[in-house]
Amino acid sequence: MWSSLKKVHSMNSLAQTTPAVATVTFHGHDLITLQHEGETFAALRPIVEAISIDWKSQYNRIQRDDVLKSTVVIMTTVAADGKNRELVCLPLKYLNGWLFGIDTARIKRPISEWVIHTDESLRIIEQSVWDAVKSRQTRTRTDITRRAANSRGAGKSRYLFSGLLKCACCGSAYIIVNAERYGCALHKSGGSSACANSVTVKRSTV
Repeated sequence: MWSSLKKVHSMNSLAQTTPAVATVTFHGHDLITLQHEGETFAALRPIVEAISIDWKSQYNRIQRDDVLKSTVVIMTTVAADGKNRELVCLPLKYLNGWLFGIDTARIKRPISEWVIHTDESLRIIEQSVWDAVKSRQTRTRTDITRRAANSRGAGKSRYLFSGLLKCACCGSAYIIVNAERYGCALHKSGGSSACANSVTVKRSTV
């Protein structure tokens, strides 16, 4: 069954090549992690059993995924009873990718219960940078909305319903987008990233 996976064997002594084993509680099950040559691996079967899905189907899914198949390993370690145990393991950095690919319809426990803890060491950017980017995105959307609302100029409206029609998605004004139709001003100026509402209305309709 494991012929296509590479093996990393531990030793029965305290040699440096022996994977260091640590466990954390995961809904009554042990989530096993192992350290080998400076990299952390997570044993997959205990996770599968903890969220009550079929192990064989998950193993087959891993075999069909080129990335997961190339990174998964079998680690042989010594259990508490002194016997060797083979554990199918995935580098911790790939664990989220595997979890996100699980069909939620097959899970008996809700996905919200999967999270064990937040590991800040895996953060790509600092929280302050993230907050600054989100703040800038908000300001940019506000500026686009303001410019779109003013794009037709002040004073007397050229069209009867100018300024009266509003977008149901973002609240921006519906403006003349071509000779015959009204559309969302924010969508027209900023595209789908600014407002996803691409619906237009014929002037004759309103």
